[in-house]
Amino acid sequence: MRQVLYWKFQDQTKLDPVDIAKKPQLFVDCMKQIFGAGANSIERTVTEEMCHEFKIVVPGEPSFVKAVEIAKSKRLKEDLTGI
Repeated sequence: MRQVLYWKFQDQTKLDPVDIAKKPQLFVDCMKQIFGAGANSIERTVTEEMCHEFKIVVPGEPSFVKAVEIAKSKRLKEDLTGI
């Protein structure tokens, strides 16, 4: 499934998978095009795994875009403070 998503993302956006963090909504849009209504549960699963992996909490309704923004913010804070 990962390879299909990466391929669709690359094909549609002309970006590489490493650019997903820069354009998370485009990645979500690709999921929706491939999986239709089922994309919501896939997005939720990916978001939960990402939150677990990066030890972040997404307030309110969890979304992949919010989780990426929080992860990037956390990373920037760690880079700036060294913590």
